Amino acid sequence: MKQIDCMKWLDGERKSKIGAFTLSELLIALGVIAILTAISMPIIHNLLPDQNVVMAKRAFYTTETIISDLLNDQYCYPKQRARVGLDDGLVYKRCEKWKYVDGQSEKDNAQDKLLTLFASKLDVKEIKDNGKTIFTKDGMIWTFSNSELKAGMPNSYIYLTVDVNGDKEPNCGQTSQSTKCPNTRKYGFDKFTMKILARGKIEIKDCWAKLAVRVDKKLTGREDITSDCKELQIAEDKAKGCTGKVGDLCIKGKAAGGSAQAYDEMYNKLKEKDPNYTRPTYTGRGCETGDCGFNNMQTDTYNDNWQLAKDYCEKVEGGRLPTMVELAQIASDLYGVEISNGSYGKDFWSGLNMANKKEIYKSLGISENTDSFYLWSSDWNNNHAYSRSFSQNSSLFGFMDDIYGSANAARGVVCIKD
Repeated sequence: MKQIDCMKWLDGERKSKIGAFTLSELLIALGVIAILTAISMPIIHNLLPDQNVVMAKRAFYTTETIISDLLNDQYCYPKQRARVGLDDGLVYKRCEKWKYVDGQSEKDNAQDKLLTLFASKLDVKEIKDNGKTIFTKDGMIWTFSNSELKAGMPNSYIYLTVDVNGDKEPNCGQTSQSTKCPNTRKYGFDKFTMKILARGKIEIKDCWAKLAVRVDKKLTGREDITSDCKELQIAEDKAKGCTGKVGDLCIKGKAAGGSAQAYDEMYNKLKEKDPNYTRPTYTGRGCETGDCGFNNMQTDTYNDNWQLAKDYCEKVEGGRLPTMVELAQIASDLYGVEISNGSYGKDFWSGLNMANKKEIYKSLGISENTDSFYLWSSDWNNNHAYSRSFSQNSSLFGFMDDIYGSANAARGVVCIKD
């Protein structure tokens, strides 16, 4: 009879039991793994950068680099007193991308020049709409619009909207230029708009893109960034020193009325900043002949109130006078209707009502008892400095034919901070 080694048998049984799992044990283990996966996946997802956020950063830094390169290109944008940057639409022989033909007259077209040179620095797949829409090989679509880019106008600008994933959904941003649309909480944003000023400053208009550029990789681009956007806007306004807001315009310093006293106060503040500052008068810029008014009726020397206002905004408030387009934006907010900027004689809006008078007056620093007022713009041409009038039921594009107005006809002043 065969003898069995009981100790060896028991040891083998012990090992076989230790090395195996029952079905119930396996099911429990799989359940735990599933629970841990469900918990960790959202965390991992939030730690990864959203693709649209990454592309938004790329689009902004690409734009910033191109604009900087152009402004430093002495062949295409040589430094000259008449122009400060992208407001130079002239043709130069050594600027190869902006075609020059011997004997061709200089073409003063700042917008077309910028579009042509901008596209030349991108990896372009296709260009449409006379250069306004550019498709690049990385899948992005770049669209220029609402151009106010004008020769000799340093505060003029153009909008550039980028769809960072091309035709793919949701094709949504947070501004009217970027195309607002619903369900952004589910699909996020993929479009944003930049405002490019002639002097080279770039402003991102969509908050999600601002955060994409400035905040860490946890940003998802979803609509739940609303609170972050508000905090960012408050911080930006505080940093700029905004004393009021009209739409997205930062008001720096309250509006001064069109009185001699108000201009004297501005002059005194300029003198405090610079003891050598002298009050500007009607000299130069079309007034050398003395024909500075209607039918050459003015014979005396007048204070150049427009130049004084411009100096005040720039040197005291650290801002600038608003453009005519921005004055139209202020009018739109004041009257609660869409008012576009036209031209002299073709821009008269009547039948209006100051729907938001209290709010806008407060932002501009205007007394609620004021029935009507004028505001200077930074735009001028030949012997005309442009302004806009605001009355209880109408608004009008205008100018001072005596170029900058006597004290009795002076416009009010409000400064904008970029």
